[in-house]
Amino acid sequence: MKRIRTYKQFVYEGVFSLKSISYLLLTSVIVTAAAGCSAAAPGAVKPADTAAPKTSGTGAPPASGPVTLRVGGIEYPYTKAVNEAFEKKYSNIKVEWNPGNNDFEDGSIQALLRSGSGPDVMVVSSGPGRVGLLSNAGLILPIEDAMKKYNIESRYQKWVIDQTRVQGNGKVYELVEGVDVFSVYYNKEMFQKYGLKPPSTWEEFLDNCAKLKNANILPIAAGFRKGIGGGWMLGNLVEAAAGKDRMTDVIFGKGPFDQKEIVLGGEMLKQLLDAGYVNGKDASAIDQAQAQAAFLSGQAAMTISSQGFIASERKKGNDVNKFDTFLLPSREAGRPARPSAGLAHSWIVNATTKNIDAAEKWLDWVSSEEYLKVVAANAGSLVPVVEATSKVKNDPAIEKASEMLKNGAGYNPSVYLPAKAKDAWYAAVDSITAGGSPAEAFKAIEAEMAKAKQTK
Repeated sequence: MKRIRTYKQFVYEGVFSLKSISYLLLTSVIVTAAAGCSAAAPGAVKPADTAAPKTSGTGAPPASGPVTLRVGGIEYPYTKAVNEAFEKKYSNIKVEWNPGNNDFEDGSIQALLRSGSGPDVMVVSSGPGRVGLLSNAGLILPIEDAMKKYNIESRYQKWVIDQTRVQGNGKVYELVEGVDVFSVYYNKEMFQKYGLKPPSTWEEFLDNCAKLKNANILPIAAGFRKGIGGGWMLGNLVEAAAGKDRMTDVIFGKGPFDQKEIVLGGEMLKQLLDAGYVNGKDASAIDQAQAQAAFLSGQAAMTISSQGFIASERKKGNDVNKFDTFLLPSREAGRPARPSAGLAHSWIVNATTKNIDAAEKWLDWVSSEEYLKVVAANAGSLVPVVEATSKVKNDPAIEKASEMLKNGAGYNPSVYLPAKAKDAWYAAVDSITAGGSPAEAFKAIEAEMAKAKQTK
């Protein structure tokens, strides 16, 4: 019989195990936060010279004989299946898979691309704080030519292409693999046992937490180690507090990050910590994957996460029928509750590739209905943003996350902030968890946002 580890064991193991684990209705605000990214993150490289960049339609002519396409980055449960299906579709192209080298924070992706030995195409974490580093440094190609050649733009939900084009200063540098949609996952059996129901107000949410704590049940499992899980939770709280319109102005306009409505999200986090509804000490010691495992094993009643972990558990054959999800209630009357979301992963093209034709065929492939079907049949866990999604049967958790997007979505700021501001965002969670002032923590984020906007 499989031994269930306790939450405390997850905490202890979290010190030694560093396992790492976006729907936006973007109005046409032609302002970008991406320009300030390259000078900000550890490992960032100097900007490229002012020569006009190559595009995905330039380079050597397509080879007539066999071609090896080097593909790399984040490895999914379906990677092997989609690689084999691509080779079957294009018999003259051999896929050479190169996993890993996905860390922007330590500069490993930048170093790999600068070395000239990196993959022709890679799937990496999305957004200006990540892909923006690479495009600003001239390490990846715009993919506009491939999009025109294969009519790729028409396949995507409009907001996705609009957003990536704004982030790329008018050019598209990334082809989105999927999005993460964040909400509160809860144990239906625990809720039923203690007479609880999904809340319609913040006060009802706190009341649920209090009843669970009084029953010696941890209300919310959280993992803040390395920042990712804390960023997820704080992003969800900020959406409930301030809404997507304010955050759109902050990220793409001139709105201040430290305005009171946004700071309220930090105050909500502090409220949960101070009341013991989130155990700050334990959350600081483990990552979100370990917090998800604690939730799944019944050691907490709720966790704030994206849809992927439930879909993955179902694919493993585990019973997840006792889990469901709800949206944190809006703190403003008349504003609907929405999930926070963010572009999760994107495909990019190496600026030094010699296999442009094969790379373009790959972009055509990963945006196709045929690709989506292979992904869905092999444990895909992201919410697709290609229009053909409606023709594909996905996991129920993915279907529900997609349904949540109908009223729009807020932001997962971890994806959208410039690199230094993203670091300050993660640091804000650590500061609030340690007892610091949410107002001061958000002032630090605003200071980095202001610096990034000045460099535009």
